[in-house]
Amino acid sequence: MEIKATITQVEGLQLVGTARRKSVVLDTTPKVNGKDAGMTPKPLTVVSILTEMLYRIWKDCGKAFKVYTDYTLASEHPKRFMKIYYYFVAPEECKDAIAKHVDRNLSPILSSLKEDIEIGYEITDTLPEIEDEKILSIQTCDGYSIHFLRDNVITGDVDGKWGMTPYEIFLLSLGGCTGMDSISILIKMKQDLRRYRMEVSGEVDDSTGVFTKLHVKYIAEGNVDEAKLKKSIDLSRERYCGVQASIKKDIPVTYEYEVR
Repeated sequence: MEIKATITQVEGLQLVGTARRKSVVLDTTPKVNGKDAGMTPKPLTVVSILTEMLYRIWKDCGKAFKVYTDYTLASEHPKRFMKIYYYFVAPEECKDAIAKHVDRNLSPILSSLKEDIEIGYEITDTLPEIEDEKILSIQTCDGYSIHFLRDNVITGDVDGKWGMTPYEIFLLSLGGCTGMDSISILIKMKQDLRRYRMEVSGEVDDSTGVFTKLHVKYIAEGNVDEAKLKKSIDLSRERYCGVQASIKKDIPVTYEYEVR
């Protein structure tokens, strides 16, 4: 099964990720009415890992609950994931289901990442107010939320439109991570970058749900030196992108690039 997503530079390091015509902002730097406008790639990765487990938890307990996420990164570059932690705000009826599914690490996306990433969680007793139509929601520690309605995912959506799948969210987190690095490096190289775009795709094993191959195409528009574009990509992939560094070594992450 092939999955695709696209990431487009809007301004500076602000990116917009799109899958099946649904979009999510991939940067927390720009502000909208004094609030962060989007999510950085690493929290987005944490959310993508959790989503498959959440579907199963909700089916088992049938009650609304909320999850806050946190994570620990390696101190050196690339700052890959070392620990991912979840705080469940859930009623008593959900505790057994949460323990079962999180302890068993039933997210296929998590199985695509390195096995030494520690997963932890705790459960609290206070159920927050959740709008009636929402089954559950995830909110990262930086305050950006992703909501789930029944069988689909809504990413930062206040109008109730259907959103992306967990696999599409993961592709956006990978592309956003390496893309922000590459753009930042090109800016420091004083390249006349007018527009940047990434096409991210992944192959998933139908029987296990685990990624078997990932590919990123980088497209730079403007007066950009091709050799410097390649260098910015290589630096991101080899030194800076913590999402890529967290992926298992036996899952190939290939790339191509072009200047237009």
